[in-house]
Amino acid sequence: MNGSSGRSAATQDKFPQHVLTESYASGFSNVLMAKDVDLYLQAVEDEGGPASIGRVTASLREQSGQSEPGADFTRIYAFVDGS
Repeated sequence: MNGSSGRSAATQDKFPQHVLTESYASGFSNVLMAKDVDLYLQAVEDEGGPASIGRVTASLREQSGQSEPGADFTRIYAFVDGS
């Protein structure tokens, strides 16, 4: 995937360094990520853009933050996976 247009910080760093190793230590909390996703969603809605995927993302981020307040945002993988 990293050899194509699918390359991103998530595929190059977050997933291999923090998710696959289960270290979940990227240095950014799930609470801050939930805030940022909410800000994004508000901006999309203000512009009348499509927000259905953003709402699902915001809901999962909020649930993750409530489940483990302050945990690293990469723990969303374990939260969604149920581990």
